[in-house]
Amino acid sequence: MYNNGIIGGIIKHEREKLGLDQAEFGLKIGASQSQLSRYEAGKKAVPDDIISNIIRLTKSVTLIQTNAVIRKVALYNIPPLNNIDTHIMTVLHVFEKESLEAADAALQMRNLCLNKRSKEDFKPFEYEELLKHIEQMVDLYSAINVLTLVAHDQFGVDPDEIAKRLTLKYIDKKYIK
Repeated sequence: MYNNGIIGGIIKHEREKLGLDQAEFGLKIGASQSQLSRYEAGKKAVPDDIISNIIRLTKSVTLIQTNAVIRKVALYNIPPLNNIDTHIMTVLHVFEKESLEAADAALQMRNLCLNKRSKEDFKPFEYEELLKHIEQMVDLYSAINVLTLVAHDQFGVDPDEIAKRLTLKYIDKKYIK
């Protein structure tokens, strides 16, 4: 029920941002006013097709990311973002710091993994070091999520546009075909 309430609160916020009442919003997303009322109140889980319709209509990055975490389809469950200072300068400072730390961890991990193919190739203290490096690199995931949310909310940056640009960049760099 707790997760339903989180999603419901986001849906209500997004609906109100659009200036629509529950009946109007429900019509646009394929739900009745009474169904939407139960979703917003957290009394009923929102079906995947309705979530998809809401995301398409609102383009809510907050809903995309929260839904992914709650449904455990995100790579990692990030800490609650509602307690983080979302001033763009703070977000950029955190992102810069985490990026530098992740880059350093990647370099150290590269040396650590040289000539190793499986867990058995690591001594216990090396494996613990490996975990610490991975943890440091995964810290960047939270920073990226917060940066994406803030860029969308404050500047209207469309995450789908960023995804398209990344795909083209990765094709150009021959990371993907």
